Amino acid sequence: MPSVAGAQSRADLQRALEESLAGQPGSPGMAAAVDRGRFHWAGATGVLDRAGGSPLRPGDGYRIASVTKTFTAAAILRLVEQGKIRLGASIERYLPRPYIRILRGDGYSTRAITVAMLLRHTAGLFEYGSSPEYGAAVAGDPGHRWSRIEQVRFAMRHGDPVSRPGRSFHYADTGYILLGQIIESVSGMRQAPAYRALLRFRRIGLRATYFESLERKPRAAGRQAHQYFGDLDTFGVIDPSHDLYGGGGLVSTASELNRFFRALFAGRVIGRRLLRVMTAARPGGYGMGLYRLGGTSAGTCFGHDGYWGAFTLYCPRRDTAVSVTVNAAPPVPSAPTAYRLLDLT
Repeated sequence: MPSVAGAQSRADLQRALEESLAGQPGSPGMAAAVDRGRFHWAGATGVLDRAGGSPLRPGDGYRIASVTKTFTAAAILRLVEQGKIRLGASIERYLPRPYIRILRGDGYSTRAITVAMLLRHTAGLFEYGSSPEYGAAVAGDPGHRWSRIEQVRFAMRHGDPVSRPGRSFHYADTGYILLGQIIESVSGMRQAPAYRALLRFRRIGLRATYFESLERKPRAAGRQAHQYFGDLDTFGVIDPSHDLYGGGGLVSTASELNRFFRALFAGRVIGRRLLRVMTAARPGGYGMGLYRLGGTSAGTCFGHDGYWGAFTLYCPRRDTAVSVTVNAAPPVPSAPTAYRLLDLT
């Protein structure tokens, strides 16, 4: 039996979630989870999809989009631990030659770009993922099956280097899909099994997290929430490959995102030394696959957001993880809801 205080906390969290959805009519539903010490709460409100009207459940999965970057960075750092990658080494050492030729063709000094620069978004790469041209291309042919190298070519055709390597912070999906290729090339495995093995999915209890369309949906994974672009239900319409290769691509649940972040900060995914490297923020407040988030009720926290309204944060001082999704884009801000839930725990 839960304590009276615990039951009240869960009621307060659920009420806060429902009030957040009521204030965000652009979202069909919201799901969230809070973990602090041994306390766990997961809740949902709204619907799985507007047409069917089935209530959204706490365990329903959703595309976490750029929150995947935290997983990608951790997978790279596992390869660093294994002695297979050096953070200061040039990407020429790890990328297949066709990628190097494409980058050089657009004026990039690939010898000067390091793995660490890709992780920190300081390589000076053009950001194709949020460009109007890419949005138009996806909308114009939503069923198109993109490949990683095709997306790199797209980036090179539609934008030039934004700075010299290492000079400044420029967020770019381009760098993280290159990291996804590096993971494949160095590990000798395809993307989905490489992440599973490197990040120890089974050991840390990620049973419903998977790369959509790159692997079979796990038995433990439940329904997938429909995610909307304005009034458009993108589920089953836009091919997942438009955001799949390391900059995004994972489907997960709020509870499993909390589980991953807590395992990461407990040293169960990468060792403490590399965790310190990962969380050391550079210009833009970004470390490696993580933002440093200050000014919260729990002190300094770390986290990431994703295009479809996903947001996860972890606060070491309080050992608290909070994940929220609003299942809509352009993103309805989910961070305010996450901070409100954090304040209630």
